[in-house]
Amino acid sequence: MMPDMPEELQQEIKAMTAPRVTVVTREGKPTTIDDYDSFMQFLMLASIASKAAKIQKYFDDRKSQGWIQNFDNVIASPALPSQEFTLDSPAQSISITNNALVGGPVIWVEINRRFNSRRTLGPGQTLNINFETHELERFFVQCPPGVPPTFSATVKR
Repeated sequence: MMPDMPEELQQEIKAMTAPRVTVVTREGKPTTIDDYDSFMQFLMLASIASKAAKIQKYFDDRKSQGWIQNFDNVIASPALPSQEFTLDSPAQSISITNNALVGGPVIWVEINRRFNSRRTLGPGQTLNINFETHELERFFVQCPPGVPPTFSATVKR
């Protein structure tokens, strides 16, 4: 118990009955926790272990898988308002270039969802986005009506 805790509260906590919990160790040996202090220690350690697992998952997700997927010289149909490109698996980053010559058409790019922060790319411009973790699942490319632009995109996993 905490030394600065009022005596009455300490007595009430000691009087509480902790749930009886059986934990199986790595060696396969069952251990019973039946006093309040041990139960609270178990809960705290379980909480810390859970958070450590989430942190480990985050750091593992930051590691690149070391391969890319290319969308070279893709021509969006001028009949479609926008074209969706779905990735084989979630990626960390994307680089999209409008391959039009100076004076050519612009393209509009949206990442992961339609109507989500549309970005305009003029001829020769490149958009680079790095999510750090594997968050990129799809992207959309739109062009002015009747003008099919060419563009290239590379995603990194």
